[in-house]
Amino acid sequence: MNQQMRIILKRLNIFFSVFCVSITVGAQITLRDVWLSMPDEMIPYLNKNLRLEHLDFVDMGVKSEVNNQMNGICLMDTLTDDYTHITLTPSSYLELRLLPVNDSTKIICVVKTLTVQAQESDIRFYDIEWKPLIDTFGLNEMKNQDGNDASKLKTSFIHRPDTMSIERFEELSKLVDPVMLSAKFDLEEPVLTFALSPALATTEEKGQLKSILRHRRFKWNGNSFSEI
Repeated sequence: MNQQMRIILKRLNIFFSVFCVSITVGAQITLRDVWLSMPDEMIPYLNKNLRLEHLDFVDMGVKSEVNNQMNGICLMDTLTDDYTHITLTPSSYLELRLLPVNDSTKIICVVKTLTVQAQESDIRFYDIEWKPLIDTFGLNEMKNQDGNDASKLKTSFIHRPDTMSIERFEELSKLVDPVMLSAKFDLEEPVLTFALSPALATTEEKGQLKSILRHRRFKWNGNSFSEI
């Protein structure tokens, strides 16, 4: 059997799998299934055929890089049963994670991160059929960044070392305005790590900020994310 025939048969198997998603219990659905059933409007320049090409390349054990419909390149650099990371453009990437709710139900967490000047992430949740869920699943604080809430949020990500003067601490803390947050999943487990992104700080200032910035980690417990 030649290579082209193997790819055709593999695609038929994948399409059959996607067709059966609606009658398959959640515990059996993998990230491959939701990647293919994802509505095209989620990533307009990466339609279903192109997403299928990603899986073809993964299965062949070669670099999963495809030319998208905007004459750019998308790279799927990680794919497991419940997680994938895709570099969409030189300044953005996408993470999808399947989160188990019980033995028969899962939800999809989508993290899209822009990296133009500083990293900023948008987090959304969907059911297994890609219907949006309005629940923030314990991450409401991480999504509300307006007005006084932004100041409170910033305070939760910074700390003053005992050896640092109050004046110096206040000087450095001003460098993280405006408040922008990045989020990234751990590869091995459903843990989201959040960090402040100092958009207006220089390279030198970002180095100085390391002494006061801290990360916050939230782990999925089956119902929501809780800080660890």
